[in-house]
Amino acid sequence: MPVKQFIQTQRVSIIMTKRCTLKCKLCGALAPYVENYHPPAEFLKKEIDAFFKIVDKTGIIDISGGEPLLRTTVSDFALGEILLYLIENYGDRFDYLRIFTNGTIVPGERICKVFRDVRKKKSFSITVDNYGKYSSKVKSIASRLEMEQIDYIIRDYSENIHCGGWVDLRDISLKHIEIADAKNLFAKCAIPQKLGCCFELMDGIISPCSVAAARYLCGEAGKEDAEIIDLFAKHTEMKRKLLEIFEADYFPSCHYCVGGLSDDSERVVPAEQATDEEIREWREKYTMRV
Repeated sequence: MPVKQFIQTQRVSIIMTKRCTLKCKLCGALAPYVENYHPPAEFLKKEIDAFFKIVDKTGIIDISGGEPLLRTTVSDFALGEILLYLIENYGDRFDYLRIFTNGTIVPGERICKVFRDVRKKKSFSITVDNYGKYSSKVKSIASRLEMEQIDYIIRDYSENIHCGGWVDLRDISLKHIEIADAKNLFAKCAIPQKLGCCFELMDGIISPCSVAAARYLCGEAGKEDAEIIDLFAKHTEMKRKLLEIFEADYFPSCHYCVGGLSDDSERVVPAEQATDEEIREWREKYTMRV
C-alpha cells in the first residue's frame, strides 16, 4: 500500500561539491579524499526533485561541501542555480536556507545578487567557519555580507573553538560488535538525539549521518543498507525506508563509529592540513565510489 504519512525532516544538507580550497586532514565530509565528487547542476536539481517526492517538508536546507563558493564562477555558477531552483520550485517546502563556507572565498557580485533575491523570499544566512590562518578572507567576507545586508555568523575554530573542536570520524572500521553497544552510542549521539539526524543529499542517495555517508563513499555500505536511501528508486519504498530510520534506536553505522557527536567524544584541533601522501594512503584503503 502507498505510504501516505506526512514526512518532515528537521534538516537536510545538499552537497554541492567535495572540492575545497583547504585539505583538512580530519574533515568530517572527507572532502580531501573524495574531491572528485563535483556533480553538474542538472544532477543536483534531479536529486532535489527526488528528495521532495519522498519528503513533504524540511525545516532547514544547508548548502555545503567541500566549499560551495567554488561554484560561483563564470564557467560554473551551480550554487546560484541551485539557490534559485530551491526558491522557485520548493519555497513552500522548507523554512530556512543556509550556506556553509570556510572563510577563503569572498562572494562576488553575481552570487551576491542571488543572495539578495533569496533573502527577499526566504529566511537565509551564511555560516562562515574561521580556521585562523587558513581562513584568510573572513573579515573581507563579513564586510561584503554586511554591505549586502545578508545575515551571517562566524564560527570560531581558531581561539574560542566552536563545540570544543572536531571529532575524528574517518575511521570506519568495525568497533562495536554488540547491538547493545551500538544502541548506547546512538542514545547519546547528538546527531539523532538533538539534530533530528543530519541527512545528506549526495551522489543520488540520502544518509542520516556523516559516518553513514562516509561508509557509502568508501564502498563499505550500499543502497541495500537500511540507512542508505536511493533517491531514484521507487519512492513509496524509500518513504517507508525513511520512516524506519526515524523509528530506529540505532543505525548500522553505529557499529563503525568512533563514538558519535556526544558530550564525551574526544575533540581534536580543527583544520590540520593533510599532505598529498596522507590523502593517497587513505584513498588506497578503500574502493571509493567517487
